[in-house]
Amino acid sequence: MSFITRNDVAHMLGVSSRQVRRYETRESDPLPVAEKGSGRAGNRYDAREAFEWSIRHRLRERGGVVGGVFINYQAERARLTKHQADHEALKVAELRAELVPTQLVIKAWQALVANSRAKLLAMPRRCSPATLAANNAPEVQACLESAIRDALSELETGEMPATLRAELDQLLGENAQAAANSPE
Repeated sequence: MSFITRNDVAHMLGVSSRQVRRYETRESDPLPVAEKGSGRAGNRYDAREAFEWSIRHRLRERGGVVGGVFINYQAERARLTKHQADHEALKVAELRAELVPTQLVIKAWQALVANSRAKLLAMPRRCSPATLAANNAPEVQACLESAIRDALSELETGEMPATLRAELDQLLGENAQAAANSPE
């Protein structure tokens, strides 16, 4: 065990020897004294214990303990800054029409599926006169294939219904206008 003086501890911590004495008398986690001194000689400290105490002390100064878990405020601040920057980047991407709101995508898919479903359900009414008039199986097959292709073509091309297209155009126009007015 190697001992150091109060002045050594003060130098290690970058504080005055008076501050070291205050650290010794703290109620919560005081600086451990190895040997009590008297007069000018002062107390002596175990170098290892003083060093470990100084680390705990600095961690407490720079962070905090919440629920028994050390919180590093600098790391948390950096995490928050990154989150805010990511959030702003997403907003800018949306303003530039590089992102589309989820609800609009859901509406588009619902409309496409609903239109395809309606066309598929209309096939019996649409094809029944042609199948009755058909003279052979290939004519019936051609009529059914045409109706199925028509129902699926909308899904293949991704054509949106006019009302949904108007809503998207309005949103993109608003975003373009907001992007033009933004300070970036």
